[in-house]
Amino acid sequence: MRITAACPQGLIGDANSLAMIWGQCPDDAQTFRQLKWVDGTGHAYAVASWEAIEDWHAFATASATASALELLRPQWDSGAMIDMQAATRAQAALTFWEPTDPQTPPPPADPGKLVLIAGLDGAEALAGLGLSRKSAP
Repeated sequence: MRITAACPQGLIGDANSLAMIWGQCPDDAQTFRQLKWVDGTGHAYAVASWEAIEDWHAFATASATASALELLRPQWDSGAMIDMQAATRAQAALTFWEPTDPQTPPPPADPGKLVLIAGLDGAEALAGLGLSRKSAP
């Protein structure tokens, strides 16, 4: 299932910590990098889009619906490189949407939320989020 995520500028560090928990290796710390997208009010976002396996989808859904779900350090992180407090903050800011009712649109991007859209291709998700490509300075 395709997942597209919009991360506001202020949550990038926290969201990358969460991405490492959800991911497979330290490289997931680079999930959200460049602020190439903006919403209608000019807030900047880093966007990532990927194909997620069913187990990942189930974990992300559970994380979003039960913010009290305890995040566990992955076994690969034996050196404690993940900032678990930052990951918990990102989890608290998480909104996860998937199309269950064709009449319900995705939520718009929010400068205080990490918004994940499931089940749409990247372009559809970006349109639903209300994001457009940032103009060159």
